[in-house]
Amino acid sequence: MPTNLNALIRYKTIDRCLRNRSVKCSIQRLREECSEALGEKRGVYKTVSERTIRDDIRVMRSDILGFNAPIAFEDGCYFYTEKDYSIFKTYIKGRELLHSVFQLLLEQRDSISKPVMNELLFHIAKELDIVLPPDIYTEYLAERKESGGKRDTSDNAFMPGLDAETAQAERKRSSQQTKSNRLQSGAFDEATDFLDSMQTTQHPDVYEMEVEPQVVDRSFSWRFVFDAISAATDANA
Repeated sequence: MPTNLNALIRYKTIDRCLRNRSVKCSIQRLREECSEALGEKRGVYKTVSERTIRDDIRVMRSDILGFNAPIAFEDGCYFYTEKDYSIFKTYIKGRELLHSVFQLLLEQRDSISKPVMNELLFHIAKELDIVLPPDIYTEYLAERKESGGKRDTSDNAFMPGLDAETAQAERKRSSQQTKSNRLQSGAFDEATDFLDSMQTTQHPDVYEMEVEPQVVDRSFSWRFVFDAISAATDANA
């Protein structure tokens, strides 16, 4: 399993802690919560370092993954300045990042058979114009047939809670923001390093495909990625 899966579990854990305003999220508290989550989900029983947590918060605050989390620090504790914020409500922006997420899901797919995983892979592959491996496509079609083809395959399927007009406005805003972010070379370099760390060995043919760094036409919610990964890690717990 790639180390970045551990990072995603930590991001999810930190997000849960910061959304709970009744909890004082000191660096030590976040270390303990993340260490416990990794032990439960991944069988990694090792205390997460303070440096790792600070790096995680830096990434969450930035646009590297599109989170732009409003995290503040006061009186020794971290918290969200926006009451309703969650990384679960943010979107994956940019084809390179979307492609790396696709690779990560491919790598995790073998650990669980779950419709949300195959459906998410199908939609991302369609967006990136990538052909799904035959076994995944066959399973996806079978799941669609079993459900009567009633799953939402519209452009808004991975933008939960948004009506069509709002979803379209969000896609336009995301595209403009992504173009602007590319001008920030420092952040782009960090994003490139992050993507390189997500290389999969199970599907090297997918990794080697060149993906133009264009704006994705639709926005994919991070919530579905975390749901798929949570399902995979729960299955291995």
